Formats: sequence, structure tokens, C-alpha cells
Amino acid sequence: MEDQPTEPDENGYYFHDTFEEDNCDWQGHGSADVALSGRMPYLGTNALLVQNRASAWNGAEKTLPTKAFLAGKEYSFSVCLNYMDGESSKMRYFLYSTQMLPEK
Repeated sequence: MEDQPTEPDENGYYFHDTFEEDNCDWQGHGSADVALSGRMPYLGTNALLVQNRASAWNGAEKTLPTKAFLAGKEYSFSVCLNYMDGESSKMRYFLYSTQMLPEK
């Protein structure tokens, strides 16, 4: 039913993006562009390449299914990241919820 929360798969994943066939609905944030690349895959042949970042806050983003993540519950997220070009900087992983924004 559409009203029911999304359930994880048999491995406990709500989503598991491998980037083998497509970008798995990831998109650029800010000026960044995303594309598939075989340059440094974690497993398999492809990875998500983020390029054309004009500022540190530019990167990749993905809209998550709202029914999968409920307020008051705990969830675990992980990412494999390899920074190869330019000056090194601290990497950050942010999770934003539109459910937490005040109503207009």
C-alpha cells in the first residue's frame, strides 16, 4: 500500500547504489555535474564521478524516499569516496529532511 513505510531489502538496504548501469538518480548539487566513470570503481566497472565543483559545498545529491525514513528512528548511512584532483579538503556528508522545514 502507498501509505505504508518502505521496507529494506533482504540485506537491510533501503537503497544500494552501485552505478553499474546508471547514476541511480544522483544529480549535481550547486555547479557540480555527475556522470558514470570507470576511473576508480569501488566494485565492478563504474563509479559516480562528480566534477565541475566551483565551491566546496558543490557535490552530488539524491532525493531519498520519504516513506523509508521516519522521524524518531535511527538509520545508518555509508559512502565510499575518493578525492583525486585539486587541493585536499575535509569531506562532509549531509542529510537534509524537508519534513523538518517549517510549513509555509
